[in-house]
Amino acid sequence: MKALARFEESYLDYRPEKGQTADKITRDSYAILGDILGENGGTAMFQGPMRLAVMAVRGRHVLNTDRRVPLGVGLAAAALGNMAHRSALGLFFERALFADPRSDCSYTAWSGFPMRRLNLTADNLPHAIMASCSIPMLLNGITIPGAPKGLYRDGGIIDYHFDLPFFHHDPDSLVLYPHFTDRIIAGWFDKHLGWRKARAGNASNVVLVAPSAEFVSRLPYGKIPDRKDFTTLETEDRIRYWRLVLDETERLSDAFETLIETGQFAGQVQPILGEAE
Repeated sequence: MKALARFEESYLDYRPEKGQTADKITRDSYAILGDILGENGGTAMFQGPMRLAVMAVRGRHVLNTDRRVPLGVGLAAAALGNMAHRSALGLFFERALFADPRSDCSYTAWSGFPMRRLNLTADNLPHAIMASCSIPMLLNGITIPGAPKGLYRDGGIIDYHFDLPFFHHDPDSLVLYPHFTDRIIAGWFDKHLGWRKARAGNASNVVLVAPSAEFVSRLPYGKIPDRKDFTTLETEDRIRYWRLVLDETERLSDAFETLIETGQFAGQVQPILGEAE
């Protein structure tokens, strides 16, 4: 919880310069990550009961660069290929899963795209995390020690909301999925493809916890804060807005806790809708 509190303050108080480059944003992001992990975070992560897994993608061919023109052309080609068929993304990216070596990752029997499974270590932890949030054109691609040569980027390019089967080998398992929306979108390029639905079968054992549309509509600007606020709002207005939303989410957390304590949670559960298998 202390790490989350440090994340909240570092990110909320971030004050970007106008026209800053991907190099600058990447350096600043590493600094924020350093605040989150703290002095011992790189080793403490592997000493507790939780077992972290971080998803990134490695760019292939023309996408293995930070040069803006070829990167932009490659992203456009990937978006067009994805529009035709989601599997086309495999021509441009491969999954790279960095996982705690204590985990057998038996839940990752995922097909459809090439994937490398690599051990997460204290040395590569900050780089793997940074890669997992490296949005193309906004941040630089990340080189990760001990991983195959190349530039690694946001795993959401392929697995935006993880439309994947989790623990389907265990019929009694349940997967808790805290989310910011009740919609599961398979890949980053699918955000505006209304016809592409998540597969309902993948969520058969998922309990997704998300704010309601009614809750979001009552927030300032009627939306959840996002990175675009850095450019569309003045810094002090953005900070004020984000703090108001944090206050509201505290109340949302209290309401969720009440549902659990009073046994009313089951009455609020609704089926996750998706595309039939």
